[in-house]
Amino acid sequence: MLLAWSKKTSVSLFYNRIAGLLLSLIFSYNAFGQTVVGMGTDKPNANAVLELYAKDHSQGFLVPRLTTAQRTAAAFTSRLGQADHGLLVFDTDQGAFYFWFEGKWEQSIGEDSNILKKANWYTGNTAPNMPAENGDFYINNTTGDLYRHQNGTFEIIGTIKEKSYQAGAGINVSTDGTITNTGDLNSTNEIQDLQLNNNTIKITNNPAASAIDLTPYLDNTDQQTLSFDPATQKLSLSNGGSVNLNSINTDSQDLNLNGNTLSLTNDITSVNLSATSPTDGQVLKWNAAQNHWEAQSDAIGTTYTAGTGISINGSNQIINTAPNQAVSLTGTGAATVSGTYPNFTINATDNVDDADNDPANEIQDLQLTGNTLKVTNNLGATDINLAGYLDNTDGQTLSFNTTTQELSLSNGGMVNLGSINTDAQNLSLSGNTLSLTNDATNVSLSATTPANGEVLKWNAAQNRWEAHSDN
Repeated sequence: MLLAWSKKTSVSLFYNRIAGLLLSLIFSYNAFGQTVVGMGTDKPNANAVLELYAKDHSQGFLVPRLTTAQRTAAAFTSRLGQADHGLLVFDTDQGAFYFWFEGKWEQSIGEDSNILKKANWYTGNTAPNMPAENGDFYINNTTGDLYRHQNGTFEIIGTIKEKSYQAGAGINVSTDGTITNTGDLNSTNEIQDLQLNNNTIKITNNPAASAIDLTPYLDNTDQQTLSFDPATQKLSLSNGGSVNLNSINTDSQDLNLNGNTLSLTNDITSVNLSATSPTDGQVLKWNAAQNHWEAQSDAIGTTYTAGTGISINGSNQIINTAPNQAVSLTGTGAATVSGTYPNFTINATDNVDDADNDPANEIQDLQLTGNTLKVTNNLGATDINLAGYLDNTDGQTLSFNTTTQELSLSNGGMVNLGSINTDAQNLSLSGNTLSLTNDATNVSLSATTPANGEVLKWNAAQNRWEAHSDN
């Protein structure tokens, strides 16, 4: 139907005809909640968004027609994205439909396409150089490469030749294409695990495996130290609190020396130490003529003589003059030792060939997850629980009960200090025997009559003081 403008045609008649034409060509209705548009039919397909119908069956549908240059122009393709997937054009240079997908144009050619049916196919053993038309194909018999003629030249678009494989070390490829492993076929000879023996951990399946000593990770809180502050009368345990000992008043006694008389406060007794008054630095020596101890100057101390590799200088400093020591290696293998004490370098030059020709598939490592230690690259690796090596005893605390006189350590027992009552003790000297009341033991100041110039020395085996030469 053609519409022509005429002065005789009124404006209202023109618009009425336009409306009638559009109604006859376009019919729209809502089917199943979707809008369906039909052109040339009043019953468009309900499954189509748009249906075009040529009543005389002599019309077609034209999509936009572009040359190759227009289709591939950056000004056009730069505007296209994921939202444009399926955009369709017809390339007039190549005589093919193209649709936009994943950032590029894809040619719409099917197995039954007229383009393929009309294309010429060529084969040869060199690069194609014969005259051809766009859409023609060429197969290189030597390489198996497939070419298509487009843009005035043959361009490679793929290959149809089967791939060939070459066997490497430890691999065999048979004529029927079977690939077999000819290397290390033992599936267990490289599996290693961790082994814990007492406090030593080492890796299995390695005769030269290093033994790792875990002793330093054991509970080491036994190194806590007791300290006492005389100003505050507090007894403290490092990482364990403190106790005030003010209620235990055993330190209220004082020694007093008046002339040669030694006395203890709160003690009615006293001890005469010497017939002569001592001077600073003197020691007690036995005077055989007077048959008593006297204050005399201390003799010169012990003299030391330097042995082999030892030097003693004027400041009494002892120095090792021969620190270098020889280091030797036992066992087999190509290894060397170089350097001097204390820096030695041990080099191993052995190269061990692994039969499976893979230098990395046997490399393992240690992996610590929480308190669990295991070796990697071993599906059956043993989990080593290190929770027992955690240091968890630092929370101990000292406490003292003044009523019961009990000193307690949390998780560590209790000691009753009620028996420590030294305030009522007295010193007494009878002959050469020094004793303390409320104490079952006594001290003999001399088991034998001392010789002139001897001094008192403690004999731990006999639990007493004895007269000995001053050296």
